Amino acid sequence: MTDFIPYFAGIITILFGVAFAYALTNTGKNDEELQKKIKDSKK
Repeated sequence: MTDFIPYFAGIITILFGVAFAYALTNTGKNDEELQKKIKDSKK
């Protein structure tokens, strides 16, 4: 049963990597909208 621990840890690491990459690419798209909202709120 302990033979599966490295595979399980590897799968979790890959999932975190994919989620982190998605988070970085997703924030770039919303950045322009956030800047517009900030400019509108300062007026």
